Amino acid sequence: MAEGRVRVESEDGLRVLTLSRPGRYNGMDTPMLDALATAVRDAARDPSVRCVLLTGDEGAFSAGGDPAEMTGPHADAVVDQWTQVSSEVTGWLFRAEKPIVCAVDGVAVGAGFALAIACDVVLASERSTFTPVFVRRGILPDHAALWFLPRLVGLRRAMELVLSGRSVGAAEAAAIGLVTRVMPDDGFRQGAHAYARELASGPTTAQGYAKLVLHSGLDGNLWTVQAFERMVQPSLFASPDFAEGFAAFFERRSPRFGGRPGADHGRADP
Repeated sequence: MAEGRVRVESEDGLRVLTLSRPGRYNGMDTPMLDALATAVRDAARDPSVRCVLLTGDEGAFSAGGDPAEMTGPHADAVVDQWTQVSSEVTGWLFRAEKPIVCAVDGVAVGAGFALAIACDVVLASERSTFTPVFVRRGILPDHAALWFLPRLVGLRRAMELVLSGRSVGAAEAAAIGLVTRVMPDDGFRQGAHAYARELASGPTTAQGYAKLVLHSGLDGNLWTVQAFERMVQPSLFASPDFAEGFAAFFERRSPRFGGRPGADHGRADP
């Protein structure tokens, strides 16, 4: 797939997508972005995939867009394609009715920063840094970062980060809500995989609905969320996952949730 720029692996309901561009800190060119769009779309649509883990190779997440492409003789066409495909990637990450975990070990710069914060859960190694460098290059953030960022850290902090383009270390990123959890550098990859595998073993129907309502509630109101609860909750109480969850509780064991077919709960295609 695009000369191996995105490595795709599957293991027990977990789909691992690894950005891989050796020697470039996994900097994104258009072949990588195209491959990522395909990989994310396929994972979102595949009912056997219960969780997606997005990560990077060689001690980095991604150094962002490839400056050689962005300033080359075909820059206009590259930017047009980039804008379209990055929107597709973000749309599928948002729309996927399963958890999307991003594991950042090292730099997440520019488009790498924006891609990371578009995921549902962001795990960061202690040495990781997050840099929304866009305005220092005279451009706007991509991958809908201007939508996600204020929802994560608040408008005031988002404004400061975007206008300065400064780097944020892992500890500060956790403190302001930019990342979910900071984990030790030693064993980070194994820890991130274990976290994602735990989510992959969860009740995917309830997870999918919860993700949808959490996002919708930020732009809606209390009554909208309550109406959705009244509509959906009866079907969840009647589901095999509910029966299994309570059986496991009473039997004092870990639940063994089953998969479910992919479903569309009303979101438009990105």
